[in-house]
Amino acid sequence: MKLNTAFIALLLVFAVQSGSAQVAVIPYRIVNSSTDFPVSLGKEYSRLLSVAASISKENVEIASPRDIDIDLERMKLSPQEAITRADLDLLGRTRHIDYFLTGNLARTGKGYRSESVLYSVRDRKIVARVRVGDEDLFRLAEQEVKEAFVQYRNRDLTAAGSVPNMDVVFLLDLSYRINNDWASVKEAIVECSADCIDSLRIDTRVYIIPFSDRTAYPAASVSINSIAAVRTELDKLNPAGGPGADNFIKSLRYAVQNVRWRPAARKIIILIADSSPGSRFDEKYAVLARNKGISIVSISLGQVAGDQAEVFDRLSSITGGVHYHAAYHQKLYDAEGRSVELYFENGRLFKSPYIDAQWQKGLYIAGRKAQAYGKPKSFLEEIHYNDKKISVSPRTMAEAYGRITVERMINQEKLENNIDLILKSSVSTGHHRQERSGIAGKALISDGTISLWIYARDGRAMTFLENSRKAGYYVLLGVVVERDSSATYGVTLVPAVTDLEPGSIPELMKARLSDIIRQSDYYMTRGLFHPPVWFVSVKVDNVEGSSIKKDIRER
Repeated sequence: MKLNTAFIALLLVFAVQSGSAQVAVIPYRIVNSSTDFPVSLGKEYSRLLSVAASISKENVEIASPRDIDIDLERMKLSPQEAITRADLDLLGRTRHIDYFLTGNLARTGKGYRSESVLYSVRDRKIVARVRVGDEDLFRLAEQEVKEAFVQYRNRDLTAAGSVPNMDVVFLLDLSYRINNDWASVKEAIVECSADCIDSLRIDTRVYIIPFSDRTAYPAASVSINSIAAVRTELDKLNPAGGPGADNFIKSLRYAVQNVRWRPAARKIIILIADSSPGSRFDEKYAVLARNKGISIVSISLGQVAGDQAEVFDRLSSITGGVHYHAAYHQKLYDAEGRSVELYFENGRLFKSPYIDAQWQKGLYIAGRKAQAYGKPKSFLEEIHYNDKKISVSPRTMAEAYGRITVERMINQEKLENNIDLILKSSVSTGHHRQERSGIAGKALISDGTISLWIYARDGRAMTFLENSRKAGYYVLLGVVVERDSSATYGVTLVPAVTDLEPGSIPELMKARLSDIIRQSDYYMTRGLFHPPVWFVSVKVDNVEGSSIKKDIRER
């Protein structure tokens, strides 16, 4: 049936925030310390968590790590030994602390595992338990802060400034096969759209184009100005019928030819499907999309694996987009209460003894995602099965695990997927930051060997730089590294964090200007958050305010 409409949405989002809380992070206990995994890393990791929470969470005030260290020494408490509720209650009342975060840090092969608790002094009980694992200590801290402080709203982590327009089309398989994942897909679209407008502050237009052999809508477009309205429109869509190659091609053609793509906007089609469109594929619409500057991001859900996703892989490849397979996770329990973590992606089943946050970024290290022979990440153990005798999908993997391993599992937790993270990654990757015409001013900084100009994009950063110039001493400045071919050293440093005391910054996050210049790719891609924040010890030699006036007619 012919599809003849699209919904256009310019989205705004508002979130309800929790009340402000004073939080202290106790140095973590190091499990099985060694020369390359010293006890001192427990203090470093606690400071990394403190910085991560300060940067990423609103209304979370982190108590001075130096003061906490002094109090622990005064109370003769060692993080490597027992710390009781009574100890935390006493310290909390003395320092007016609302919550304590502390735990154990262990090595797991090439990676790390953290098991922690968030203790409420007022309620005198543990209010959250977190267990995360990752090969990278920075990503481990990000995940732990996210899970421990889930009730607090995330801050905007982008560098200050606006970004260009973005036009996004969600091309949705609305056949009956997507029914099991439909709730997750809808929520992910709403969150992704809100992320564009609220966090990234992109001028965004979102189009929703479904396809199936039962899809029919009136010839009209609907402009939506709120998240509630977007959700309402998505709720009108109900999976039914089959996909069909003809319906898919008609929808793709409509998206490429009929959507009013803005010339200056970044253009993306995000295709989400849980059924294969077949082997017939006309490349002309992919080529037309590429010629219009449209990239196609394809997301194959759990029932599309291997060669079934070849068309989606080719679409993304031709247009310069990326093809993803959604990953799934579920925890199972046996009669003795022992648990096993199950994972599924691209037709393959895996397990691990503990949950590892890496699964949310996909289960494979290398190999084309559209194929079934990628190398799984190190924490995974593959469960092999004969797919001609046993059919495995995200919804049936718990039952299939019991049949394959002959292990009796009696309970299971809710099935999870990473669709929301894939969507957010798809729209956030590649957006451009504010041009220098929007700067608040610039400052000449020096570490005693290298001097360079940095550009501040808000008044707070300019105030900090001016005060630092007047003081005349070295300061720790949190910066984001950006490539700039016109700059003397090929990079620009953007002030990002100016309100943390020097004693709270872990050595892991400190960098020298010479290292940043020499290894700019590393400092732009590795570290805490994206874009990563690094701290440099510098003096401010000169400050110049911007004389550029902003035209009121510009957005």
